[in-house]
Amino acid sequence: MDGVLDFCATNGLDKKRSNVIGLALEEMARNIVEHGLSKDKKVHYIDIRVKLDGDNVLLRIRDDGVLFNPTQVKMDKTAKEALQADERMHLGLRMVNGIAKKIEYTRVLGFNNTVICA
Repeated sequence: MDGVLDFCATNGLDKKRSNVIGLALEEMARNIVEHGLSKDKKVHYIDIRVKLDGDNVLLRIRDDGVLFNPTQVKMDKTAKEALQADERMHLGLRMVNGIAKKIEYTRVLGFNNTVICA
């Protein structure tokens, strides 16, 4: 997260927006490590890039974990009922979706590619 905060500060973004962007990246990376990579003992790949595009900050996250499209979180009936009972469920992903102006996802050659425009 420190690298993102430094990038934002260097490019003149205010501290509040920088912290929100850093938090979004931290949440996505945590999800990848916790849910996408922890299933086996293999060495995995994660690459994170940050780019300024006009007024937008683009976060590009590429990993070789299990397929996960953050734009299409599907919940079965049990998960929907659990969400109604516990609003904290999927809180991080819902927060990222609330922060982002746009999220794009592709899966190419075994890699998840997520771009978050914030």
